[in-house]
Amino acid sequence: LQKEERHESYDEQGRGVVVKGEHDMVVHFAKCCTPVPGDEIFGYITRGRGVSIHRSDCPNAEQLLMDVERIIPVEWVTGINQTFPVTIHVISGERAGIMMEITQLLLSMRVNTKYLNAKSGGDTVDITLTFDIQNAEQLQNITRSIMKLDSVIKVERSNQV
Repeated sequence: LQKEERHESYDEQGRGVVVKGEHDMVVHFAKCCTPVPGDEIFGYITRGRGVSIHRSDCPNAEQLLMDVERIIPVEWVTGINQTFPVTIHVISGERAGIMMEITQLLLSMRVNTKYLNAKSGGDTVDITLTFDIQNAEQLQNITRSIMKLDSVIKVERSNQV
């Protein structure tokens, strides 16, 4: 039995995936679905930009997967410290202090918040947050913790950063 070689490829920020059978491929993480370690992913060979890494549940996955000859198996590089930006939307009942509670929660979880925006609409507020995470499990912990806050109605991951 011959052992399959593992060749790691990294994007400009040093975030890595293993592109099966290929070495030092140019890779980038798709902005349409913002994959993070722990997400199921696939590689799509682009024209001139190397391999684009998508989540299996990407809004564009169905169309991309039809082009079978351009699909390449990929998996996450493990054991390196890498962060990925992710955006979530929080819908909450309008109440004083909800923004402060969310930001304090993220601070207590040592999450680096990069963007925060809130829009009030009647008796609800739509909050958009972008922050860095290391993997999908961390994102699940964050969304579960936010959901537990009083008056939070919904927390969902955005497909875009």
